[in-house]
Amino acid sequence: MRLLIVAVFAAVLSLAPYFAWAAETSHGIAMHGDLKYPAGFKNFDYTNPNAPKGGTVRLTPSAPSTASTASSSRATGRRDWVLFMTT
Repeated sequence: MRLLIVAVFAAVLSLAPYFAWAAETSHGIAMHGDLKYPAGFKNFDYTNPNAPKGGTVRLTPSAPSTASTASSSRATGRRDWVLFMTT
């Protein structure tokens, strides 16, 4: 049975290049309708391309604010991070 599964898997993989011609290439994906931005666009509509550049980004682990948060973060082992951005 295992040999049959491996043989079918190998057959499918060997045929994949023959069906690659049917794939359509695009620079993006849209869930509804056409793409909003053309290929090679410079910035999103909601960003400011003239915004000041530079500064420092620091990530520090946050302290739990309540006892319930502390116990849940200890139980899951997940740490929340706070983002500080200075100029």
